[in-house]
Amino acid sequence: MRITDIDILPTAQSAQDYDFSDSVAICIDVLRATSVMTMAAASGAESIVPVLSPEEGFELAEALGRANVILGGERNADLIPGFDLGNSPQDYTADRVGGRTVVMTTTNGTVAIRASSGARAVVAASLLNCHAALHVAINLAHERGARRLVFVCAGNHGVLTLEDCVCAALMAKEALTRDECSGARMTSDMATALLNLAHGRAEGDVSLCRESVHYNVLIGKGYEADVELCLGRVGTMSAVPVLCADGRLRAQ
Repeated sequence: MRITDIDILPTAQSAQDYDFSDSVAICIDVLRATSVMTMAAASGAESIVPVLSPEEGFELAEALGRANVILGGERNADLIPGFDLGNSPQDYTADRVGGRTVVMTTTNGTVAIRASSGARAVVAASLLNCHAALHVAINLAHERGARRLVFVCAGNHGVLTLEDCVCAALMAKEALTRDECSGARMTSDMATALLNLAHGRAEGDVSLCRESVHYNVLIGKGYEADVELCLGRVGTMSAVPVLCADGRLRAQ
């Protein structure tokens, strides 16, 4: 099965009414939800459950058994009261999350994943695992008979963010070099416009992300170590969280 179409959606909200039939969705929230998911998966989390609200998170944690659950996430970039961890990928270590279920809610990233759940497969991608995530997504498309890759940028409160668009553009550019995607067409003007972010850029060049509004908001809140981790290790990780039939993301 060849990939014939590639699309890029600018925000989680743009995914809510999108027709994902015949698609594999690649959800991206570089700063920081899918980077956290990548780290949690690499650290041996049993699974990651994306939920839409803190209240849903608390209820699910109680239902699963609070001792076996790490509640993680953020609202407006900060730790949610009563949660175990925030949205800092460096906190999702094997000691904290290994063998445990991470129930996670964030302002944008978990919204993007839930909005994409109608796709034939959903993959969580970040700059950290971008090469591995593309490989897994293409393999899943082949296995499940999907002809379209849809990169879903989480954005921020319904507005596109440079870091997600850069990641999507770099991955789409790489996809077009793969035999499985040879001749694939960009199916929207948004996809074509965002693909141009990668034109003329060396592999791994994500310098444009440092001009992002959200990047600078996080720097202002003291999360410099987080953003440098998310942007500074492009393609270095192999863990790829994939949404399973039970609504949990598990490493592939």
